[in-house]
Amino acid sequence: MNSKMNMHNNDYIQILKYYNLPIPKSRQLLKEEGEKILALKLCKSLVGLIPKQAVFATTRSDNEGMKAILQELDFNQEGIAYENRSKTNMLQFYFRDPQKFVLDDLY
Repeated sequence: MNSKMNMHNNDYIQILKYYNLPIPKSRQLLKEEGEKILALKLCKSLVGLIPKQAVFATTRSDNEGMKAILQELDFNQEGIAYENRSKTNMLQFYFRDPQKFVLDDLY
């Protein structure tokens, strides 16, 4: 059984149209923008489930998309980047202070 969901260009177009966002001409940009909005909505929903607790996250230092999502969700970069166990990527730690988090901003 394959649980992987395959998305097509039309799926990304429908997502971007739903949120009144511009439709990129490039297939690669279309996919990136569609996945970015899906990731943001998923992260907002998950973080919204725990609004009164401190939350931390880590991401690769070169993952600009995830860094943008964490910043939009009021996560702050803490400390300096560090190597992962396999020494293949640098990771960055992010923390969200529950006192500064406003649930109404999510939707």
